[in-house]
Amino acid sequence: GPFRALGTPVLDIHELAAGKLAALLSRRQARDVFDSHRLLTSKLLDPERLRLAFTVYGAMNRRDWRTVSPDDVNLDAVELSRQLLPTLSMTERSNDVLPEAFGGRLVQGCREGLAAVLPLRPNERAFLDLLLDQGEIDASLLTGDDSLRERIRRQPLLAWKAQNARLRESR
Repeated sequence: GPFRALGTPVLDIHELAAGKLAALLSRRQARDVFDSHRLLTSKLLDPERLRLAFTVYGAMNRRDWRTVSPDDVNLDAVELSRQLLPTLSMTERSNDVLPEAFGGRLVQGCREGLAAVLPLRPNERAFLDLLLDQGEIDASLLTGDDSLRERIRRQPLLAWKAQNARLRESR
């Protein structure tokens, strides 16, 4: 059409995916499993960029990201049947007639797809250790890109996590 949005900040697909994966591993909702499965199987994601965003978004999460595992992905069949399936078209459900089969396929796909970001690499774990145990944000452990390191360093939720870690350490 003739209208365009200008100057509107838009998340990079890797940031969007990392946020959804963080929700997948912390909230465990059927919608998160469905959305994560679509993202992880889409072929739109660069694995290295996803790893970086996943580590940073995980660092901002309430959950200790050093403990996450693909085995954490699960699905409640009742929630799937009541809250997710009614919102999906038949094409989105694929050929799975039974909710259990559909849910099982989604969970398995997510677990396999998480191999792109898990297990954490030593540098990613070091970043999380430094942040969560000592309250320091050292983005040079994650990227050599100066601009990106600065964006990570200034991220308000990471600063909050670092401050809380320093407060815990001083007690």
